[in-house]
Amino acid sequence: MQKVKSTNLYLNLFFFILLFSFFLISCQSNTTNTKKVKDQKNKINNLSQEIDKPSIEDKLKQQIYSVLNIDKNEKIDLKIYFEQLNDDNIKDAIVTVNRLEKAIEHASINKHTAKRAELGFLGGFNYFFFYDGKNDRLSIPVVIASSAKAPLKVEFLQLENNSYKNISIEYKIRNSAFKNFYLLNKNELRLVFQWKMYDKIGLEEYEAYFLEMKKGNYSLVNDIYIYKGIISNYKKNIEDVYKYQPNIINSKELYYHFFFDPNKWKYVTQDKPKTTL
Repeated sequence: MQKVKSTNLYLNLFFFILLFSFFLISCQSNTTNTKKVKDQKNKINNLSQEIDKPSIEDKLKQQIYSVLNIDKNEKIDLKIYFEQLNDDNIKDAIVTVNRLEKAIEHASINKHTAKRAELGFLGGFNYFFFYDGKNDRLSIPVVIASSAKAPLKVEFLQLENNSYKNISIEYKIRNSAFKNFYLLNKNELRLVFQWKMYDKIGLEEYEAYFLEMKKGNYSLVNDIYIYKGIISNYKKNIEDVYKYQPNIINSKELYYHFFFDPNKWKYVTQDKPKTTL
């Protein structure tokens, strides 16, 4: 009799342990499933937020359309160039906008289409903006009076001896091209230098210049040396002067030497022309 009771006790204990183990496994399984469901919901919510959140490109486009009062049906050429342009180690951007369609419309309204077309629809239809990545701030538009048939050309160069880049904007007026150099002063764009790169393209006699940057003699900003340029394989029969990109090489004939004056916050020179083009 005692043996039967002992056996029953062991059986009851065994079933209790088995039931408790099953309960633990069941709870653990439920917890794991709950965690998986929660993780999946979080991923879906995060994905939804990413879809709803506009990209920086879309955000910039929306702001620029608003600032320039551009109709949604107007065709424009908008380009965004990302680069580190100050010392905060965060990517910034230069945004260019070309409104050739608006320029043509403006010329037709004023009944000067033929004359404006001859000048490449000259006017204030090329813009650029500076975007400060750290502060998420877009500058006011900088209008470059130029031929609308040629969009602005952006180049990043090293004027200052820093880890970040500086800004060069090239624009065209009929058969000539110019470059503007900009530095940031307290996160505001400052035009510090301007020069004609070439002129009289398509004619027998042309002008061309080659620019070279060297270590500054008077400040931490690089000096600019301007030489007479030679366009390699030049042909005067150019189909489209607005798309033309000449290869300008250095003739080694020095024309000007400019240095940066920190008091005036621009490039100056003490030279007189050393050669005549």
